[in-house]
Amino acid sequence: MTNPEPVETVEIRWRCPFCNKGYASKYTGRSHIEQCWHNPAVQACRTCGHWGGNVVKGQRDNDCYLNAKPDAYSAVKGCPVWTEIVTPS
Repeated sequence: MTNPEPVETVEIRWRCPFCNKGYASKYTGRSHIEQCWHNPAVQACRTCGHWGGNVVKGQRDNDCYLNAKPDAYSAVKGCPVWTEIVTPS
């Protein structure tokens, strides 16, 4: 008996354009995009001009300059004080 060889396959993955998280189904990817913290349309902390931006991998943060976040373990989505990040030109 001969040893079987692995078979090459091609897999289609769907990736969020805001955070690069990957998904096996387009539907799941689309659902993620609608609530992704990095999507400016969601108006979440990570895309707000009031967010301090101090990220340490593995740690939670509460870096809202206006203290709009209820705790360090959640992000506010649809925040009433959300403002667009202004980048110097």
